Amino acid sequence: MSQKECLMGRMPPARSRFANLLLFAVAGLVVLLIGLARAADPLQPSIPVLPEQKEDGFPQRLQIALPRSERSPNDKIKAEVKSEKDAKAEKEEERKKQAAEAKKKEAEARKKFKPTGVPLSLAECLDIALRTQPTIKAAQSSLAASTYGYLALMRLNRIADALSPDLPIRRLQAQKGIAVASAEVQKAQQETTYDVSRMYYTFVYALQQEQTANSVIEEMEIYYEAAETMLNLGGMPNKKLDQFTLYALQDVIIRIRKMRDKAILGQKQALNAMKEAMGLDPRTELYPRDTELPLMSGDVTESRVVELALGRRCELIQAASAVDVFRLEVCAQARIKHRQSSPTFAQGSDLHSRIYPASIRNGEYKPGVVPPEMPPVVVGKVEDRVARVTELSFRQDAVYEKAVGLVRLEAINAFLGWQTAVANVEGAKSRYERGKKLVEEARKAAPTKQDPELLVRTEAMAGEAQSEYVEAVFKQIEALIHMERVTAGGVIPAFPGR
Repeated sequence: MSQKECLMGRMPPARSRFANLLLFAVAGLVVLLIGLARAADPLQPSIPVLPEQKEDGFPQRLQIALPRSERSPNDKIKAEVKSEKDAKAEKEEERKKQAAEAKKKEAEARKKFKPTGVPLSLAECLDIALRTQPTIKAAQSSLAASTYGYLALMRLNRIADALSPDLPIRRLQAQKGIAVASAEVQKAQQETTYDVSRMYYTFVYALQQEQTANSVIEEMEIYYEAAETMLNLGGMPNKKLDQFTLYALQDVIIRIRKMRDKAILGQKQALNAMKEAMGLDPRTELYPRDTELPLMSGDVTESRVVELALGRRCELIQAASAVDVFRLEVCAQARIKHRQSSPTFAQGSDLHSRIYPASIRNGEYKPGVVPPEMPPVVVGKVEDRVARVTELSFRQDAVYEKAVGLVRLEAINAFLGWQTAVANVEGAKSRYERGKKLVEEARKAAPTKQDPELLVRTEAMAGEAQSEYVEAVFKQIEALIHMERVTAGGVIPAFPGR
């Protein structure tokens, strides 16, 4: 066949047909390789199988769940907002629950502490204490023993006087011993009066502090709830009300609660201490009748306080009696002629049982008395024994002088403490009155100024000023009680009901 016939399509030439077949085979092989490569590629998405058609000819709806990363941004934002709201609501619910539990615990704590029993006035407490305090009973027993010792010496016959030439001196020393023991009883009574009076008004002071704290806490909690409600509503015109306002309120409430807890603890401690000072069992059901500290007035001079202290203090009575006993010991040793050793009055008494405490010089300065000194037995010839006892007698004179100086110093300090307490009461009272006026003005201006922090500050300041005023009154009462003890009852505070 010629080339012209091949071009006209009648019959292709043999070489061209073989080339076409080879080309088709290569193309099919390439397509097959590409298909196999795509099937093995994990990144190539698979084509879902179409669902079967229903009888009506329409296919079922595809139910294809997209992964979380392929959700729309709006759905994601809505989910986050919803979770934040739920978390905030749960947090608010938890806070309210905790606040309710805290209030319940506080109410239970106050109910648990509420004292029960018989309310007693200060005079009634002092009357019980002077009859039941073991310290007073012990001093009375010592006085009775000294009295019996003196009576025993007085009942000795004349033969004993002849055998003991110092016996008349011993009788005189026994009389001085009775004076010392009597002063010890008075001292125990005065110290018991001081202890009971101080603990009585310490309880009243702590009770007033608790009442003050409760009133401030109630006001602050009302403000806190109102501020929190307004803040949660949002869009308030007062820009000064924010989360920091709530923080400030919480800080004030926590601080006042600590003060109240301290006051409650002070009541418990003072009540137990008062019962001990009265010589009663801690389980005895009684408590002070007064609920407010008295406002005391009066005037006294420093010289008068010192004069009363030097003339009435039992310690000086004891020190002066001891000087007489030491001097009589010189006479007693002089009468014993033919003995190489002789007992002294110290053989039957404890010289160190009725002295001031030792000096303190460890950051705090508190001078102490010089202790007395006398051996129970002195030996040697009469001249040697008398010389030794005489020197010890001179030493006792110095002990008395030291005691006088200590009493004078204590009296001066007591007067200065009372004077300072009176001035502090006046200053605290003026601050308290100023605080009340500021609160009244802040409450009136609250609707117009719309400054909740100002109201909170003034309320807290007024509460603290009231607490300081109560504390200042208590310090003045403490100073009066201390001055009564220092003057041995020369200055007697006219407390109500006493």
